[in-house]
Amino acid sequence: MDAATFKREFLPISKKLYVVAFRLLENHQDTEDAVQETFTKLWAKRKELSQVSNSEAFAVVTLRNLCLDFLRAKKMEFTDIDDNLPDVENFISEMGKHDKILIIRKLIANLPDMQRKIIKLKIWDNLSDTEIAQATGIGTGNIRVLLWRARKTLKDKFLKIEMQ
Repeated sequence: MDAATFKREFLPISKKLYVVAFRLLENHQDTEDAVQETFTKLWAKRKELSQVSNSEAFAVVTLRNLCLDFLRAKKMEFTDIDDNLPDVENFISEMGKHDKILIIRKLIANLPDMQRKIIKLKIWDNLSDTEIAQATGIGTGNIRVLLWRARKTLKDKFLKIEMQ
C-alpha cells in the first residue's frame, strides 16, 4: 500500500479513532498518543493491509488493543472526575436537586467498568452497538445487556434519590 492509498483509507477515520480512544483512556494527551501510535503501527503493516477486508474495523481493533495495553502498563483505573465528590445523599443536600446532571455523572461513575464505558460510548459518543463492539471487543448481544443493566441501575438509583 502506498502513502496516497494509506491516507485515503485511514485519515478519514481519525476522528472516530480519537473518540474511541478517548472513551477508553479518558485523557486527551494519552488519546492523541494512542491514535498516533495506531497510525504508526498501521503504516508499519501497510504491506499486509491490502489483505484486510475492512480497514476501518482493523484500525479500531488495533487502537483498542493499544489502549488496553497502555492501561495495563500504567495500571490506570477508569474513574470519573467526580469521584472526589461526597456521597450522593450529601451531595443533594449541599447542592440541591437542580444539579441533576452532576448526580447522574456520579451515578455513572459508580457503575461497573464495562457498563460505564459502554453507556458513555452509546449516549455521549452516539456510537452504534456494532461500533461499540469493535471498540470494546464485546459482542453486540452483550452490549445490549450491559446497556440495559446500566440504564436500569441509573434509573432505579436516581428515582431513589429523587424520592428522598
